[in-house]
Amino acid sequence: MPRFPPTRSSGFTLIEMAVAIVLLVVVVGNVYTMLRQTSKTLGSQNATFDVETQARRTMDRITMAIIGATEDELQVPVAQPGFTNYLRYKESLGMVNGVMTQSALQKIAYTDAEGGEVTWYENEGEANEKRIIFTKNVPPLLEKELNNGIDDNGNGVVDEAGLSFVKEGKSITIYLTIRRTGSDGSVATARLKETVTCRN
Repeated sequence: MPRFPPTRSSGFTLIEMAVAIVLLVVVVGNVYTMLRQTSKTLGSQNATFDVETQARRTMDRITMAIIGATEDELQVPVAQPGFTNYLRYKESLGMVNGVMTQSALQKIAYTDAEGGEVTWYENEGEANEKRIIFTKNVPPLLEKELNNGIDDNGNGVVDEAGLSFVKEGKSITIYLTIRRTGSDGSVATARLKETVTCRN
């Protein structure tokens, strides 16, 4: 009866399998960590972009309202270092039947509702009042400003609100801060400053 030599079984030993699994776990863990960091960075960049866009749109709406206002009806805030967090004005609607006409009294103001809002009003407090919220997430104080009677951010105004109007000659300077906290606890902030002059 012929004898066959013993053959070695092909395949992986238990040690080889354990080493392969450990290496696989390390590689997958590194890839996961890298993807998570990338996702977090992109999310933070998107949040910053969203807040900056929100602030820019709000500022554009405010400046267009002031540019269209008539100077004699623009109820301007006090000069520096004082400020107000609201502005009342009337827009010039042009000539109607040979008479210069104006809009109803309008107002743009900071309110502390819903964590801070910029709100536009027409005929405030009357039965036919109109109101539009321009933006939310406006903090009580401008960025880098503390409620301490000192000009903390060095802009010449003391303890100004997240939306502030300051009179400088015939011009109005608008300060706006929008701050939003993300679900991961990160904070995105946009701060804008614009100076505009009534054209009417």
